[in-house]
Amino acid sequence: GFNITKRLLKRNQLIEQFIYDPIILKIVLIILILSSSNHRNINHIDMNLICDDSLSIFRAQNIYVELLWKYILSRAAVEEDVTKLFNILIMCILYVQNVDICIDGYISNFRSEIRQMEPTMQNMWLKTDDEEDNNDIIVDQAITP
Repeated sequence: GFNITKRLLKRNQLIEQFIYDPIILKIVLIILILSSSNHRNINHIDMNLICDDSLSIFRAQNIYVELLWKYILSRAAVEEDVTKLFNILIMCILYVQNVDICIDGYISNFRSEIRQMEPTMQNMWLKTDDEEDNNDIIVDQAITP
């Protein structure tokens, strides 16, 4: 509870330092999305098994990492500054992933509570017109003798 909240606040502070440059945020987001370890641990599914060609995803991720490097290089005067910023970005990415894994572990302790909430959550979703028509027919059949 409290420890996770502290870590989330720290994560937000780490991310906020890059808000000034939305291009960096967009590229980092793409890199995170292409990361095979960035998934929910529900039922411990191996995300690498979902894709037939995981190397193509890895190559795409490498392209975006290189794009990030070149973008930062184009914005900085000295390569040493680029290295420092890139290092900070990588540490931030790893910290965010670590916090996400911690949150997943915490939430997985409440599986029975989540299952109990499922009917309530289903009632909150908007229904399509077809579903509403089916419900009307069912209600009409129940009322009509």
